[in-house]
Amino acid sequence: MIRNRRAGATLGRAAPSRAAGKLLAAPDRTSTWSAARLAREAFALTFRGARQDLAEVTARRTQAVLLFLLLAARFVILVQAGIDVAVGSGAYTRLPLAMGLVVACVCESVVWALVQLRAQRLTSGALLGDAVFGVVGLAVMSAATTAQPGRAGSLNWMLPYTVVTAVGFGLLAAGDLRLGDDGSGPVAGEEPRQGLYLAARAAAVVTLAAAYLLSVILPRRLDPPVQLWTNDGNFAWFFGAALVVSVLLRRWLILISTRNAEATRQAAELSHEAHWRALTVDVFGPVLDLLDGLEAIGDAVPVQFRLEAERLISLIEAVKPRSSRVPLAGTGPDVGAEAGDG
Repeated sequence: MIRNRRAGATLGRAAPSRAAGKLLAAPDRTSTWSAARLAREAFALTFRGARQDLAEVTARRTQAVLLFLLLAARFVILVQAGIDVAVGSGAYTRLPLAMGLVVACVCESVVWALVQLRAQRLTSGALLGDAVFGVVGLAVMSAATTAQPGRAGSLNWMLPYTVVTAVGFGLLAAGDLRLGDDGSGPVAGEEPRQGLYLAARAAAVVTLAAAYLLSVILPRRLDPPVQLWTNDGNFAWFFGAALVVSVLLRRWLILISTRNAEATRQAAELSHEAHWRALTVDVFGPVLDLLDGLEAIGDAVPVQFRLEAERLISLIEAVKPRSSRVPLAGTGPDVGAEAGDG
């Protein structure tokens, strides 16, 4: 009775939350998707759903926003590459090689964007492939500008192209952290893995920096060393800045998750307390009224009092089914017989 009604209400409240959690944790990758829909979800200013899902939705939106920012930067660099080839064509030793590199960069960026848009976040595999392409692109750019000074200038769009890749490696740390089920903190054993991931990504950035430096000094150096080293330092600076942003975002997401877990716990405690208070009023209030009524009668118990006692005992047994049923004093068969004799 009371137990069944309470269990039904509890299941009714929990079922939508579990369904929402499954939808958020494992979106259907086979369904139709679009960048516009992902952008609407990422930049939405409101949230409709259960409070316990807020931290996970916020994490997904943050990862999507970082992805769109990186794609926007890559688009600006591709525009710069087109302008460089169109306007500064005379500055390239091998113009067809530079034009072919522009086309290759556009194609690679489209594939790179589609892979990550489908994943709805930055992924290590896509960024690693982008880094490999960047190393090859730097070599091609070096061959296209072998006899012209200014190889380290604005005509070398492969520098910002690969720096964006380094920024992506730094921002990956924002999506690495997995929280526990209670939202109180990271999953046990995750921190050592974070160190390995960070070391691998830092090695990839160092490789990009070394590839750029070699591309502008081979077969011979045509630019001042200060400019070359300054440009090469962009990889470390931007990677470090992206890493700091990732750490701040991770702490912010942990704070949101912790506060949501605490609010959910307090709400559960208040609900439990309110339930037992209501149960006390519903069950023991009539018991007290019944006892007050029994004080005014003698040895014989009226039938309506006996029926009310039976109803209250059944309610108490529904709450505590293991308790044995003990008749109230004056409500047993002998009393009933006496009531009938009376």
